[in-house]
Amino acid sequence: VNTYFIGDQQSVARVPPQPIPYLPESAGISRRRHEGVSNYKPFLLELDLDSHFVGSDHFGNSDAVIINVFESEFGKPKHELRKVYWFHATRTLPGNSYENGIFTLDGALDKVWKTIFYVFADSCHIDNLKNLHAIGVPSSLYNDKVGQPLANGPYAMLVKEAAFRPNDFNMCDFLAIPEIMRDICQGYEKKFGIAILDRLASNLKPCIVKFHSDRKLDRTCIASTIHYLYKSFLGEAPGINSNSFFDGKNQQISNQQISKVEFF
Repeated sequence: VNTYFIGDQQSVARVPPQPIPYLPESAGISRRRHEGVSNYKPFLLELDLDSHFVGSDHFGNSDAVIINVFESEFGKPKHELRKVYWFHATRTLPGNSYENGIFTLDGALDKVWKTIFYVFADSCHIDNLKNLHAIGVPSSLYNDKVGQPLANGPYAMLVKEAAFRPNDFNMCDFLAIPEIMRDICQGYEKKFGIAILDRLASNLKPCIVKFHSDRKLDRTCIASTIHYLYKSFLGEAPGINSNSFFDGKNQQISNQQISKVEFF
């Protein structure tokens, strides 16, 4: 937020900066920009955000309402975003360093199958899995994703915390299992009548890859961060407006963009 709203020092610097638990690694804005972010706490604690939606000219556009409320208090932005940090949540083999970056779905598909073959290499499922790979997966979810540039990602989220509290953010649990692997397992169960999803997931580890990008620099990033702070300070469940999502639009994330790979 400080990247956007430096503003008048008298209006921004209301209280001495205080640390906010988990925040420096939760929101995607650069770490140094979190300095003084608690200066917004008194304003947000007193704010009745719902009242600003009533009679608003931006009905149905919560981002615009949130930005307008903040700009009315702190003024217009003094700087533009140059990059945003995002969190790619997944489940993968332990030790995956992402040395080649984060691939699109089509770029990663061969590795997805190799991972599944590796996990089930010594099991009775390996021949069936290789057969499934050769003839095709009987899953509309799988086939609707593979070879479709608009569904190729890679994807990420602005708020790291959302990966651990998906229900509170109204989103899927991306740490449980990659969607494409879930589709393959469901297709396997449909064809062979055997569930293998739990075994696959138990051999993988939850992982979050932090990276920066300049591909999405719109005001939804700022609005989501403000809403996340607002809900956090109030101690309320964040909801979908407290997060924003990144779509790589069929372009790989390079290794140089990655700043951290964490396993849990």
